[in-house]
Amino acid sequence: MLIFKDTEGESCKRENTNMLEIIRILTSKPIMVEIKGVSSSDQFHNNFDGATIGNFANQLSGNASQHATQNINPAPRPSPEDIQLADDAKTILFLASNPKETGQLRLSEELREIDESLRRAEYRSQFDLKSKGAVRIRDFSRALLDSNPQIVHFSGHGVGTAASEDSCPDSRDISFTPDSEAQVPQGLLFEDETGHAKLIDSEQLADVFELFADQVECVVLNACYSQAQADAIAQHIPYVIGMSRAISDQGAIEFAIAFYDAIGAGRDIEFAFKLARTHLTPFGEKDIPKLLKYSGKDG
Repeated sequence: MLIFKDTEGESCKRENTNMLEIIRILTSKPIMVEIKGVSSSDQFHNNFDGATIGNFANQLSGNASQHATQNINPAPRPSPEDIQLADDAKTILFLASNPKETGQLRLSEELREIDESLRRAEYRSQFDLKSKGAVRIRDFSRALLDSNPQIVHFSGHGVGTAASEDSCPDSRDISFTPDSEAQVPQGLLFEDETGHAKLIDSEQLADVFELFADQVECVVLNACYSQAQADAIAQHIPYVIGMSRAISDQGAIEFAIAFYDAIGAGRDIEFAFKLARTHLTPFGEKDIPKLLKYSGKDG
């Protein structure tokens, strides 16, 4: 819709105004023109006389056409198939495990959000995201062999010792509150051949990553009580992120989103870790993730 205002401030609306009607109105007297539905940067606020009508008509037609095209056909986000990976692109391997008898986690949502973070990123051509679900220990080693990743991200349940106040209903933990001197098992829960939980301890994980130390740069263990495994893996891998206690499912997802937003923007591991921790402040979980370096000292 066009609104025409003359120099005396009077206005009239034209719902279906064609270019001949515009020219007829504009040649009668100086006029102000506003186009409703067009952003202020595209509006015309100029005085016109008969000599400039042709230029105005061309400008108006071009701007309106461009505006309509932008609204109808917004620039699409590139699909993974459309992204041309750089020759030196880094592979991110996402591994997920949610055994039958454990609480249901939103691991598919976490993968989707990581994919979105990378696809929208400025340096999206620098990263190739691969994933494997319902991971067994043999799938773990096969995925490392097949994808040659630089970043390995595990999402699932961790097992550890909890203070009674540590756990929450939607956390990624299988926790034990110690009431004796008995040894409490610790590790990550993978799946066995039937989909049930199989505990993989720190030593076994560290032994596997030691064999891939020449290619893996960072390991993210997005599971509760995974700091013990991170400590062991950090003896071989430059950067390892683990959780010191129980973390909520939503908190783990938010941490992953912010971490890969930063990675996709070209920031380094330490910056990405620090940014991701700030996104846990609303959950009261900022202190849970720990960054361990090759030396084994906290980052």
